[in-house]
Amino acid sequence: MQLYLVTNRKQCLLPLPEVVRQAAGAGVNGIILREKDLTSRELYELALPIRKITGETGTTLIVADRLEVAMAVQADGVLLGYSSLPPGVVKQTIGYRGEIWASVHSPAEARQAQQNGATALVAGHIFTTDCKPGLNPKGISFLKEILAQVTIPVIAIGGITSSTAPSLIGSGAAGVAVMSYINNAQEPSLATRKLLAVCTR
Repeated sequence: MQLYLVTNRKQCLLPLPEVVRQAAGAGVNGIILREKDLTSRELYELALPIRKITGETGTTLIVADRLEVAMAVQADGVLLGYSSLPPGVVKQTIGYRGEIWASVHSPAEARQAQQNGATALVAGHIFTTDCKPGLNPKGISFLKEILAQVTIPVIAIGGITSSTAPSLIGSGAAGVAVMSYINNAQEPSLATRKLLAVCTR
């Protein structure tokens, strides 16, 4: 399974570019830049040094929700939420040529996203997470239901740690997306390596 870091600068004990640098240096497969509270200009300015890091390390960069920022920094792709433009519009009408990922929360959303041209899905939340207080996790059975409905890669998200990731091995998931476990770490590089050791078994 591949490992992706979903950014949240408010969780970080270190400046976000340093967290990204450590994670990328430790071998994380991709960075999903997700800072919803920033304006497009602010996100663009934050994305520039991160794009430089990912370019130097050969790490995939996906920008969440902001297609214009993804295009401006020449990111590898964009992650579209349910309220974002549909993948088909981004691909066919706008003519975007990068990866088009979609965040999904049901099998129906997964099927529709694939039909509309998404190249990968991020599905969750799988395990209990502080990022979704009061909401029950959907569990591995939900993930398998998604996987049975689509043929494009599916990335599991939500409560992924070195303790929970092993249960996803063999599930069919193409990878896992992690936020708190790496962002909150005093040594993001060490946290990344711990997760990679699990994901690459």
